[in-house]
Amino acid sequence: MNDSLIITNKSKSFKVAFALGMEQLLKFEDIIKPVGQYNAIVWLTDDSKVTLNSIKQIENITLNKSRQIKSICFSGNDYKSNKNISVSFESRMGYRFLSETVSYTIKDTDENVILLSNKLESLIADLNQWYGFLAFTDFEVLFFKGFIFTVCALAIAIFVGTTLGYFTYHKKDISSSNYGAQIFGAFVLLVVMVIFTDRCKSSIFPKGVFLIGPGVKKFNLNKNIHRGIITILTTIILGLLVNYIS
Repeated sequence: MNDSLIITNKSKSFKVAFALGMEQLLKFEDIIKPVGQYNAIVWLTDDSKVTLNSIKQIENITLNKSRQIKSICFSGNDYKSNKNISVSFESRMGYRFLSETVSYTIKDTDENVILLSNKLESLIADLNQWYGFLAFTDFEVLFFKGFIFTVCALAIAIFVGTTLGYFTYHKKDISSSNYGAQIFGAFVLLVVMVIFTDRCKSSIFPKGVFLIGPGVKKFNLNKNIHRGIITILTTIILGLLVNYIS
């Protein structure tokens, strides 16, 4: 290796709601393969791992509803020149709080790192689906943050109000009522609804899906659901506008 060459390392992660099919996979393979010794590792939901010499071999993997692709990692290594590149895609099945779905690492000459990273980031940007903001919004976290804020705000308001004499605390009235049970029941129901909504959202607007095997059917089903949701929301908004104008 030429001592005058500068070897640069670069690693980057992305929050991308991707839909990755064979056409896109081949584009990434074309970038990584020339670097050196190449392979693609596929992790499946049954905890098995498959190593491929060509990404086209992924079509030979047995896939079904209980055995789907969880993640794919491309890697190319030039051990003689100490250069390498890897790109990983994670569907985030079972990893709710890990948001980065795509990442890459490059070790090469400074010029090649700039060239390769630009190519990779261009391809990665094209993968992002329109619903990305929904895929990475955690309704459960938002709800509990809002709940904590509301409780703190109410506690402060009650404390200030009672201190200044705006509120009068009637212990007998509160203890003789069933307000506590009603509030607790409403809270539990609200928590269940938020959790259910968040689970549905994660399924309908996934952070990552591989368009291979069962993933294609799931993606097409979600597209139809998206159209239905958009149609319903558009109808409601137009109806409200018409009522408002008239």
